[in-house]
Amino acid sequence: MKRKLRACAMLLVLGLLGACGDLSLKKPEVQVASIEAGKTSLLEQDFTVTLRVQNPNDRDLNAQGLYFDLTSHGKKIGSGINNQPIAIPAMGEGTVPLTVHTSLLELLQLTQSALQQGNTTLDYQISGYLDGLNGWGRIPFKREGQLKLPH
Repeated sequence: MKRKLRACAMLLVLGLLGACGDLSLKKPEVQVASIEAGKTSLLEQDFTVTLRVQNPNDRDLNAQGLYFDLTSHGKKIGSGINNQPIAIPAMGEGTVPLTVHTSLLELLQLTQSALQQGNTTLDYQISGYLDGLNGWGRIPFKREGQLKLPH
């Protein structure tokens, strides 16, 4: 009985030591590379948001997908999702283009409000996560920026 318990304890310790190697992963950096206007309909405005993912690690990173919300002044404008595998090379970077569907009415209201206040830009926030990064759970990210408004 003691022998089995000792063997189980040894396997547990070895398993934990093996897992510690993955704990040294550095969090990837996610930045907005570009936001481009796309198709417009009566109710929606589409954007292509391209995110740049930088890998500061000495090994490749693989994610199962990515999700984010796009907000401005506390209002959710839209969201983007990608369920395709994402592979970022060691000490490298890659881009992930996502289509974001927004409410045209809300977007026009935000733009009008900003222009009435004399602003030439619209503040935005993107918050989301990389999913299943190298077998781990979700790795969150958050970025803020400004969109230049048409005059």
